[in-house]
Amino acid sequence: MKSEERHELKSNELEKLSARLQPIFDQYGMHIVLAISAAIAIGAAAMFWNRTSSAEKTAGWTELRAAVTARSAEKFLEVAEDETLSKKPVSAWAHLRAAERYLETGIQQSLENREGERGLVSDLDEARKNFDLALEAAPAKSNLQERALYGL
Repeated sequence: MKSEERHELKSNELEKLSARLQPIFDQYGMHIVLAISAAIAIGAAAMFWNRTSSAEKTAGWTELRAAVTARSAEKFLEVAEDETLSKKPVSAWAHLRAAERYLETGIQQSLENREGERGLVSDLDEARKNFDLALEAAPAKSNLQERALYGL
């Protein structure tokens, strides 16, 4: 290799850039490392928070889906009355599904039993109570609100 070529390789663009940045890194190097570390820590914390809040939301909906397969008002009420899910949309939907189930059994019993036993009244009372609870938690003009009003 000729000496001219070696000289040209020595003075390439990357070397020029690193030579210009060297004094900046000498003076502010620790600050740059700390800023990058803080950005990584903040990013990791944000990812952790996002994943845990998503897991909490998914857990409630999974429980509600399991209650749907059981088709039992009591299972819906277990989900609705879970303290970790209270004040969340899944709780309101669970109240709605329980109310619909109570209404369904109450109507079925009313058609089978004309005397109107006490069981019929309690199912319809439970339906009304749960429709009211779902309606309280429902956002305005939502599907949840419409279904609760229709049930009432």
